Amino acid sequence: MPFRRRPADGEIAEIGTLHFLGAVDVAQIDDHRPRHDGAQTVQIERAELLPFGGDHHGFSAFGGFVGMTSFLSVFFHDQYHLSKVQAGDITTLVVLSGSFLRPVGGWLSDKIGGYRLLLILLSGVAASLLIVSKLPVLAIVVPLLFVMMGFLGMGNGAVFQIAPQRFSGDIELITGIVGAAGGLGGFFLPSALGALKDAFGSYGTGLFGFALLIMAAIVVLLEFGVQWKSNWNSAALTRTAVFSYRRARDAGLAEIASESEAA
Repeated sequence: MPFRRRPADGEIAEIGTLHFLGAVDVAQIDDHRPRHDGAQTVQIERAELLPFGGDHHGFSAFGGFVGMTSFLSVFFHDQYHLSKVQAGDITTLVVLSGSFLRPVGGWLSDKIGGYRLLLILLSGVAASLLIVSKLPVLAIVVPLLFVMMGFLGMGNGAVFQIAPQRFSGDIELITGIVGAAGGLGGFFLPSALGALKDAFGSYGTGLFGFALLIMAAIVVLLEFGVQWKSNWNSAALTRTAVFSYRRARDAGLAEIASESEAA
């Protein structure tokens, strides 16, 4: 049996991050993973490990989809006083958007890059949650949740593309964390939203907190992009459209400074 390298802690954190953002399709993987030697690998992986990256992202998009699926029927029944049958029917409609739009997310990832698409989708999820947290009328809430769940489903397709670029040699570990993230999200998110409802008397508080969590996930993903931009090979960067927001900002500042000196 060939020797398999044990994943470093930094890699485990990154896997947790990506798998809260969605599931990983382990089929049809091209090995674009960057190769480094010894101490350089450890240094790079530790640089990519953000203080809260693995834990809090392991609970975000894929777990968020599963958790919201479990939560919505209770939400519609308690908040909008629908019958259990009506609440279940609306929940089914909303969840179907995420299920059917997953292939669309994969297709768009091939067109514009999974990294770029994932940032757009998470921004849409956060915006939808912020509006829903105000608890508007049902006619507004249902379309917003339909869109939000669709974005989460499409995010799975984006992650299908991103994760194998970094972890193509650790498919077994990735598969296990996918299931764990979904299970944890399906349990903890509805429980947390229910507990906040009991504490503050409104579902809006929990939904607002979930929106903040998604916004934090966007920030962490942007920070990972800074590291990935310098570590990945050109084929992986082109395919996923990973970019470094800080380098773009620094380059702009340098250009402004040079123009000022020229003037």
